[in-house]
Amino acid sequence: MVGMVGFLRIPIEYNVLIGIGQLSAQFGGVNEMPHQPPRPRKPYPPRELQRLKTLAKRQPEVARVGFTTTEDGQWALMVWVREATDFPISRIEERRGDYQVVYTWEPDYPPIARPAYPEKGE
Repeated sequence: MVGMVGFLRIPIEYNVLIGIGQLSAQFGGVNEMPHQPPRPRKPYPPRELQRLKTLAKRQPEVARVGFTTTEDGQWALMVWVREATDFPISRIEERRGDYQVVYTWEPDYPPIARPAYPEKGE
């Protein structure tokens, strides 16, 4: 998975690239495009997905874990994996059910807080 920031694991087993990064040497200066989640359809992630987050936090390959949404507003798990980790991570995939899991490499910088939806005043 060299040169890939992340992909979306869709239940029908298609992998979709959600970010571009670490490709500048190969493609002449491509900037990173982070995943920009839309508003969720439901206000809170389902309990099963919250349990999956707890399981993911316990995996040694995982640097951070949180929630995000897919393009259609469904809740998904966002997993930042450590460098040189093979993913998808089987222990997470075995228990994800119909939920989507977004994997991405652990960034070299700490998370930056910003408004979720600035155009809406949030």
